[in-house]
Amino acid sequence: MIKPSDYKSLHLLAAKSTPKWKRFYTQNKKKVEGLDLVVHALHAKYSDAIACLECARCCKALGPRIEDKDLERMAKALRMKT
Repeated sequence: MIKPSDYKSLHLLAAKSTPKWKRFYTQNKKKVEGLDLVVHALHAKYSDAIACLECARCCKALGPRIEDKDLERMAKALRMKT
């Protein structure tokens, strides 16, 4: 049970229990969001130039990127709604 005197330090205890990634994200949110835009731009620029079927090593660690147009084509081929 928490004593009334412990309530003053409750925010410190909560901050210590927050995962490191969450603290990093909240402190660097604008940088992380900007980085996401950079990564998407790089993907769009270089994805056509890379022959993914030659090695496929990245697929072991990264999931596929599926865009809206891909979803629409898959749904149409399967005769489903997106």
